[in-house]
Amino acid sequence: MEHATLDHRDGWLCAREESLLDSEPVKLVQWWPLIRDYRRNWEEDLGQPLYYHGGSHSYSLKIAGFYRDFRLPQGGQTHSIAFERVPVEPPKRVRLPLRWRYGRWEKETAKGWVAA
Repeated sequence: MEHATLDHRDGWLCAREESLLDSEPVKLVQWWPLIRDYRRNWEEDLGQPLYYHGGSHSYSLKIAGFYRDFRLPQGGQTHSIAFERVPVEPPKRVRLPLRWRYGRWEKETAKGWVAA
């Protein structure tokens, strides 16, 4: 599972990408700097989903039926400005045996392993 949202980090307007590891309960979070357009205040749009366009190295944000494009400053050569590994806590109400598999917690039941 990967998705990106509009965020702000270290003075940059950013695309915040999150993905879950299949093998261990960890969420990877990266912030990619974006070039701003003419609008000055993006605070109201922070947290909105972004759509990545690999060929053009840009992201799009849909606002009121229209798309705004944000480019990466150095195109395909842009480096992320921050990277974090965040542990994914197991569900608190589940008392059955748990395991992390394919990017999610599973619990063991009489019918086998199911999503927790």
